[in-house]
Amino acid sequence: MGHVVAIVAGLASALSSTLRGIAAAVNVG
Repeated sequence: MGHVVAIVAGLASALSSTLRGIAAAVNVG
């Protein structure tokens, strides 16, 4: 099950980065 945790963690990290990028773009814009 370790690989499942790693996949979920990776998706959460990618989503977090995307949201941060969107927030930064909105703040700049």
